Amino acid sequence: MLTDDGLPDILKISPIIYGPEIQAYYGVGKYLGKAFSVGKEMSSRVKK
Repeated sequence: MLTDDGLPDILKISPIIYGPEIQAYYGVGKYLGKAFSVGKEMSSRVKK
C-alpha cells in the first residue's frame, strides 16, 4: 500500500488510533493541509 514514490499511502492504509481513556477507536487519514502551514494558521489564531 505504497504511493508511486514508494511512501505509505495513508488513504489506502486507513490507520486507526485507540483512546484508552474513553475506550474508543478513531479513524485517521483525512487530508488537512501541507506540513507546517496548518500549524502556522492555528498558531496565529491562538495569538489573537
